[in-house]
Amino acid sequence: MGKTVSIELKKDLYAVRKYFKYWLIIGGITFGLAVYNSLYFETEREITQLINKKSYLEAKNLQLKKEISRLSAPDRISKLARQKLKMREIDYSRVHFIDLK
Repeated sequence: MGKTVSIELKKDLYAVRKYFKYWLIIGGITFGLAVYNSLYFETEREITQLINKKSYLEAKNLQLKKEISRLSAPDRISKLARQKLKMREIDYSRVHFIDLK
């Protein structure tokens, strides 16, 4: 009885050794896929964040362009010149131009 158990254990050990490299390969592939999946989702998250940031910056840029347009309007500048700087409209009939020859 003891000899048969020993022989069976040797056969089982042989089978384990025989298939160990296959299990090791399968485990390595599984681990590699898990790492790849983790990196893939991290990259996807970063891409999503960058797209959101880009959209925000484009909207902010459009808002700033509108603000520049509003602030640089000739009517607004003329009004500020008259009210704050006490400037007057130019009367070109009273202006003498000197021709430099």
